[in-house]
Amino acid sequence: MVVDGQAGAEYDGISSLIFSADGKRMAYAAQKGAKWLVVVDGQAGAEYNGIGKGTLIFSADGKRVAYTAQKGAKQLVVVDGQASPEYDGIRSLIFSADGKRVAYVAGKDKKRFVVVDDHVSPEYDAIAEGSPIFSADSKRVAYGAKKSDKCMVVVDGQEGAEYDAIREDTLIFSADGKRVAYRAWKSEKCMVVVDGEASAEYDAIAEGSPIFSADSRHVAYRAWKGARRLVVVDGQEAGAEYYDGIVKNGPTFHSDGVLEYLGIKDNSLYRVKYIPVP
Repeated sequence: MVVDGQAGAEYDGISSLIFSADGKRMAYAAQKGAKWLVVVDGQAGAEYNGIGKGTLIFSADGKRVAYTAQKGAKQLVVVDGQASPEYDGIRSLIFSADGKRVAYVAGKDKKRFVVVDDHVSPEYDAIAEGSPIFSADSKRVAYGAKKSDKCMVVVDGQEGAEYDAIREDTLIFSADGKRVAYRAWKSEKCMVVVDGEASAEYDAIAEGSPIFSADSRHVAYRAWKGARRLVVVDGQEAGAEYYDGIVKNGPTFHSDGVLEYLGIKDNSLYRVKYIPVP
């Protein structure tokens, strides 16, 4: 590896070069005979049968580094040079925003679980794609899980209500980390679950929903009732108007808390502003 004109040690192969966000640190995977290792700032780590492709990451502050590695038929996570227990499989390795916490999904004997700061969750039949996630303040963690034929969201180790399905890419924390929301299905009806409370049932909830306001006090989403479209704010349908369609990039909360979206009705376009109840 040659960095700024300076050649590093020689290896049989090199891949997965990454820099820390501040550009001060560098890491890459290197092949040495039949073994692979990770080199961080020119220092070679332990040798393994393989390094997980695309798993090599720095924390946001650049102080920590992690990756998955293959050891025989097993996989493990290496964080700051320290190896985890071995598992049948590992995915979704992430750091929290402050870099102090680490989480990933692991599997053993056809069961799946989430490991957060070396603490292993209960076993599930599946863990949702895109899980786990940390809140922006790094204090909380959430993930979608499946047990038998039911799905749930687990927040800080506490299982939520069971549903027929959960849209994993809608699982979000509010900006202050105190609230959590996601879309769920039960008996072919869709709803939004906010802080563990399910909304009214709708025929569908739009892509990109739900969203929190910047101050985390309000939540909104687009919903379908048959052919009618509407916006729901804090569990209440915003006004009495239904529309034939609502433009996809809305609704949007402005910095002053006002909600805005574009509605289509009778071949006309309406700009709608809604002030949520304080």
